[in-house]
Parts: sequence; structure tokens; C-alpha cells
Amino acid sequence: MTEFTPFFDGSNQLNYRKFVILRFYGVSKRKICKMYNFAYFRILEVCEMAKKNDYRFTYKDYKFLKQYGVSNTFICKMYHISIEDLEFFEVMNR
Repeated sequence: MTEFTPFFDGSNQLNYRKFVILRFYGVSKRKICKMYNFAYFRILEVCEMAKKNDYRFTYKDYKFLKQYGVSNTFICKMYHISIEDLEFFEVMNR
């Protein structure tokens, strides 16, 4: 794969943080499936879990995403939160 593919923690398991980073850099859902060698419905499960707020957004997640250069607007889009809430979250966790 010639495009940007970030190196994570070495594990071959997809979590929502990794999914957000890959989508931010333009990797399609189908390519993510090939990278992690699993069926497309697994990505849909990961996305559905985040939509139902089963996946809690933490400051550790925020720092991890910022380490890879993910923008605040993209974080808000993927985690379904407002930009004001994200700014408040950032200020409260400094």
C-alpha cells in the first residue's frame, strides 16, 4: 500500500480510534477491511457502536487522534459531538 498508513501499537485489531485516523487520511472502508482481513459488516458494527454512544470519547482518545494530526472538525464529525463541546472538553482536561 503506497498511501499513508499509520503504524499503531502493533496489534492487528481495529478499534474506533484507528478507524477514525484511517478515514481522516482517506482510506476507504473496503481497504480497511483488506488491511485488517475481516468482513465489511465488522466496520459497520464499529460505526454503529460509536453512533449508539457505546464508545466513550476520552481525553486519551483525543490525544491519540491529535498525535496523528486529525482535525477537530473531523473528530466532531466522527464522534457526533459539537465543536463547542470538544473545545470545552479540551479545556477541562488540560
